[in-house]
Amino acid sequence: MVDRADSKYWKSIFDPSCSLELKYITMDDQTEVLVVISEPPNIYEGGNKSLILIPGWFSIPTGWVEVTQPLSKEIKIYYVETREKSSSITVSKKVEMDVSRLSLDFETILLHLKIDFPHSVVVASSLAGSLLFEFLSRTRNKPFKTVLIGPNPDYKLPPIIGRVLLLMPMFLFQIAKKYVKWHVLKFRIDKEKEPEQAAKFIEALDAAEPWKIRKSGKSVVKFNGWDLLEKIDVDTILIGASSDKLHEFETTEKIGDLMPNATVVNFGTNKAIHSGKMGSFLLDLCKGIDLPKIEKN
Repeated sequence: MVDRADSKYWKSIFDPSCSLELKYITMDDQTEVLVVISEPPNIYEGGNKSLILIPGWFSIPTGWVEVTQPLSKEIKIYYVETREKSSSITVSKKVEMDVSRLSLDFETILLHLKIDFPHSVVVASSLAGSLLFEFLSRTRNKPFKTVLIGPNPDYKLPPIIGRVLLLMPMFLFQIAKKYVKWHVLKFRIDKEKEPEQAAKFIEALDAAEPWKIRKSGKSVVKFNGWDLLEKIDVDTILIGASSDKLHEFETTEKIGDLMPNATVVNFGTNKAIHSGKMGSFLLDLCKGIDLPKIEKN
């Protein structure tokens, strides 16, 4: 298994010219969460914006490399590995993994690293979008721009996964994992239209720690953030893909209807969301280019 606390691993995620710093931030429950800071030798002209990237549930850094490599040439990036990732260090398996806990972790990271949040573009995918719903609904500290990719206001797992697999003893985990792969690839990811997404899902599931999968899964299914949306009055771009069945585009549109200052952008495919096209999109946002001037299709 790849050691995500090894700086050599992260050099391939960002542009080779960047300087990297790996920092473990200790939370109040003694869990240590990894943040990787990439800084280019030359920030873009007039640049005063940084980018905070919080990938989704169990996602792996290599899935973002087509975004991070070109973007890191001009922008300082904070890559946040949330506590359900294999890189986190925990003192006990009793630690909390729910959305409120992830939101509190993010607040701690901002304070510890003294990140200039009002001059940051924060990008969150999937579960990370949920933690931002929680955080942004209660904070006065607003980012320059917020980009939420396939965010989830709730988690409706199929009965077998939600009621059986999450309660299954750990020694049966390998059997459970095979079923999850089969179910998701059969019903939730179109392998013909999104082969890269299917491959990333399998790689991420194989890389995840079994107890963290179960602990996090049992926690996040209790989250319901629909009532939080109308409270989030920040400049937000909601990104989805009409071909992505895992993160339904209709849900993204519903979220956009409820948030007072949100714009919905359809990237078409999950592959496009994780491509250089997304990197260019985010770079333009950091540079202050108006959204209507950015190619959306």
